[in-house]
Amino acid sequence: MIVKWSIEKLIHDVSDKFIKYALLKVKASQIDLHGNIGEHSSHMFATAFFERSNDKLIPFHEITESQVMKWAKDKINLDHINEPSTMNVKLCEQQVILQLQEKLNPTEMEGFPWIENSIIPIQQN
Repeated sequence: MIVKWSIEKLIHDVSDKFIKYALLKVKASQIDLHGNIGEHSSHMFATAFFERSNDKLIPFHEITESQVMKWAKDKINLDHINEPSTMNVKLCEQQVILQLQEKLNPTEMEGFPWIENSIIPIQQN
């Protein structure tokens, strides 16, 4: 199993290019014996909202994907400290892994015994 983060959306202010927020996607994927990504995966999204400070802004064209990813993950972790009901990076990763494991080995099913072929894993809805 592999877990990867990606930046799905980056919103900035037109006037000074301040990045307002980043929408991240964390995805857990099944890996086969040859290291290839399998057909099953699970994902969720997390949003990091940034606050303006008095620090000088890094020129927009000099910002890298890895910088934004670090800032966003740090912000998500900080938000979790300040508001424990939110998920931090580790909890997000654990959640998508659990969701993928449920897809691969369902522990609950739904359907009706009196309707043929109606019993399916809950995750397929």
